[in-house]
Amino acid sequence: MTERLIFGNSVEGMLRALGPGLSPALKSELVALGVNPDKLLPAYGVPTYLQLLDFIGGKRFPELQGNERDRALGREFIRGFGQTFVGKATLSLGRVLGPMRATLRLTRTMRTVNNYSTSEAIPASDSSVHVWCHPVLRPWYYVGVFEQAGLELHGPSYVVELHKFEGERADFLVRW
Repeated sequence: MTERLIFGNSVEGMLRALGPGLSPALKSELVALGVNPDKLLPAYGVPTYLQLLDFIGGKRFPELQGNERDRALGREFIRGFGQTFVGKATLSLGRVLGPMRATLRLTRTMRTVNNYSTSEAIPASDSSVHVWCHPVLRPWYYVGVFEQAGLELHGPSYVVELHKFEGERADFLVRW
C-alpha cells in the first residue's frame, strides 16, 4: 500500500492556527515533531500530521478535549488552508459550484490535501447530501472541516451531522 501522505499546503494551513510570528521556542517544538515551519516539505506522513494536530490542539484549545478539540481544529484548518495558494483556489471553486455540486465532488477536493482519501456523496434531497469518507481517523475533525468550509462557501445554513463512524469509515449528512 502507498504511504498515506498529507500535502505541505495542508500542513501550512494547519500551522496558521498558531498565528503569525512563531516564537523560537515554538518553532523548536515543531521541528522536534518533524515539521519545520520555515521549510515545509512537499508531504508528511499521517503519523506526523496527527502529532501536529495534537500539538496545535494543546496550544490553541487547551480548554477543549477529544471530539470538541478535533472539531475546533478542523474549523481552524479550513481558516488557515483558505489563506494558502491551493486553498484559495479550492474554496473559490466551491463558491462557484454551489453547495450541491461542491459536495458531490468531495473526493477531488480532498485530493488537494492528501493522496489517499476517498468519498462518495449521494443527494438525499435538493438541499442535502449523504456523504461517506474513508479512511477517517478523527471523524470530528472532518465535521469541523466540512462545517467551516460550508459556512465560508455557502453560509450559516450549511449543517453537518456525523451519523456513523465504524472502522475508518465515517458517514455524514450535509444539509443547507
